[in-house]
Amino acid sequence: MGVLGVLRALLTLVVLPVAVSAVIVWLALSDRPQVQTRWPLNPLDIERAQQVFQGRVVTPYIRTVTLSQRDLNLVLYYLSNQILPAATRLRITPASVLIDMTMTLPNRYEVCYLNISVEVGKAFGRTRLSNMRIGRLQIADELAELMFRTAVKWAHLKQHFLLFTGQILDYELAGDELHLAYKTEPGQQQMPADLLAAPLDQQRSLFYQQQLADIIERHDPEWLLSLVDLLQPLFKTALAQSSPEQAVEENRIILYTVNEYVNGHDLLPLLPPASRLPSMRVYPAYIYKRQDLARHFMASATMTVSSGEHLANLLGLEKELRDAQGDSGFSFIDLAINRAGMRFGQIAVASPASARALQQQMATAHSYQAFIPDFLDLPEQLTGRALKKQFGYVYSPPYQQMLDKIDRRIHQLPFYQALLSSHQPGAAGLSGGAK
Repeated sequence: MGVLGVLRALLTLVVLPVAVSAVIVWLALSDRPQVQTRWPLNPLDIERAQQVFQGRVVTPYIRTVTLSQRDLNLVLYYLSNQILPAATRLRITPASVLIDMTMTLPNRYEVCYLNISVEVGKAFGRTRLSNMRIGRLQIADELAELMFRTAVKWAHLKQHFLLFTGQILDYELAGDELHLAYKTEPGQQQMPADLLAAPLDQQRSLFYQQQLADIIERHDPEWLLSLVDLLQPLFKTALAQSSPEQAVEENRIILYTVNEYVNGHDLLPLLPPASRLPSMRVYPAYIYKRQDLARHFMASATMTVSSGEHLANLLGLEKELRDAQGDSGFSFIDLAINRAGMRFGQIAVASPASARALQQQMATAHSYQAFIPDFLDLPEQLTGRALKKQFGYVYSPPYQQMLDKIDRRIHQLPFYQALLSSHQPGAAGLSGGAK
């Protein structure tokens, strides 16, 4: 073979794979999406998913579960979006399940789409993938199986895959439902609902974050943003779209979400990891025309539902005592707002009945004055020396009398009176001082 032949061979080895790859990419990608359907979860979807995946007990180690076409679409949408943002569609036929998916791929020149279709059904007693297409490419069934298993491993979905294959005893398609029978081993620690618990809590958080983003989008920047404008719509949504059994967790997530917006990352070392808020403009929230009071209320309420009122009380008092030694001074106004936040947080998570009653009250609240009294007449900017001279120490009668005055003002609001009348536990009052 001459030099020309060697060059031709080398050129073929280099160019041919590139050319083949280019043709494959050209056939796989499209300028039009095959699917545009997305499946955003609402609180009722999340609650139903938790209930459905608990299954029905047949024997001590066998359970059955019935999934509707919508249930399957929600699960598919969540799992596929662990890989890339995608629009998905699932259809149940008498013999198989048809899945269509569209992923939007980044391209500096134009938008391009990766359209995938596959059929899932039984063949010779086992589940098989067939008729897979990626764009205009028809994929052999054996290659489709290999690609699926690789994608599961790469997307860290192996735990889900093992659950839904290794433990499935049998399944059948009936109408627009899928009936599954699966086994549970003695001492088994994880059930299908357990695998979905953390993602579903995350979906709850994302749901309320999007609600909050919509509120901010509609806000008129010419006006001050009232704290009630953030809280009231979220509690109203929770009342309409969640059940009483889920009220405690819904309230906790709402307070985390609003606090993250109002206080940013100031409390993160003391609170559970915050979910990311969507990118949005940030307007300060106010009560009584003061931004710092809105921050105090939300921090105290959120700390209470996270760690309890005693820690919230201790941290709030410690901050004010530290301020007394600095330029800002001790503020009974701040302390009173903290205690109002603690009372709000207590009721928000005390019990499912209490949490639901709070949602009902908040759904019709049109002003923060409904649940936060006016404390602007209380003394503030007290130096350490002035605080000690007028009120002594935190257990002294004058100081405790001030706390009693604050608590009475909170409890006398019709908002809290209505909640107290609904057999509210722990309604006697907040612990005083640093007790």
